[in-house]
Amino acid sequence: MKAGYIPENSATAEMIAKWSGAPASAFIPSKSVDYLRRTQQLDDLDYILEHVDDLRSTYVMEDGEVIAMQKPAIVAIGTPGIPAAPAKTA
Repeated sequence: MKAGYIPENSATAEMIAKWSGAPASAFIPSKSVDYLRRTQQLDDLDYILEHVDDLRSTYVMEDGEVIAMQKPAIVAIGTPGIPAAPAKTA
């Protein structure tokens, strides 16, 4: 969002607020990690932890397809008090 992206909906905004700034290890006490432990797939957990924040692009799901977005173009909205919003460029 610092690059100009905005959340698509309130559920996304809430998830960002919840996890923003949390360390990568914050999800370790979860059912997903418990499953990896029970099924002896800790190599998968190690892989996940080693690849946090390693993407240089932002992606969106569109019509069932993952699409890399270009850096958003900022479109000024002429009404005072309404922030600029990025134009979708994917």
